[in-house]
Amino acid sequence: MKNLTAFFCIITLLFSFTTCSDNDSDDNCDDVLWDFANYEIYMTAIDADGGRNLFDPNNPNNLLDGGVWITYKDKRYDIVDKDFPNKPNTKATYVRPLALRHYPLKTGGQPGYPADMGFGEFAPGSYKNEIFTIHWSDGTTDEVKFDCYITWNKCDPTIHKALYLNGKQLSDKHYPILSFVKGGKKTTPAQ
Repeated sequence: MKNLTAFFCIITLLFSFTTCSDNDSDDNCDDVLWDFANYEIYMTAIDADGGRNLFDPNNPNNLLDGGVWITYKDKRYDIVDKDFPNKPNTKATYVRPLALRHYPLKTGGQPGYPADMGFGEFAPGSYKNEIFTIHWSDGTTDEVKFDCYITWNKCDPTIHKALYLNGKQLSDKHYPILSFVKGGKKTTPAQ
């Protein structure tokens, strides 16, 4: 009888260590790993005089050689060709370094990306009311404000994105392509 009582005591102790409390059942998100997409803000620009793509290297009036740049958090970003540095050997989404990237058109006129230029990448985090300025060679500037942050309802994340151009809200759900009509590169006549 002593052996049977000891057996039931041990079984009772084992069950008491393996049961979950009510606090752990729904709100414990430690066993879930989240991996979010990274975002880039895309843009296009056409020449006000001829309607040609200002990011096309075949356009003699293009802006690819210093005709457009971005300032963000007191740092200047000039155009770089699309760069895909060797990403780390990980299954997690890799955030490419912040840059103003040129995405040239593929053969046959099909764009390789949604637009010719992109600024980013931004991993959803705490980007609220972030502002960057696009500087154009014709002396004009455009101010872009954006949000890219996450809120949580228990274990369910929501990504909030909003985009404003020169104070006007363009979207509160996604990043539409920014389209501009500009004067093109300023050229000085030959002497």
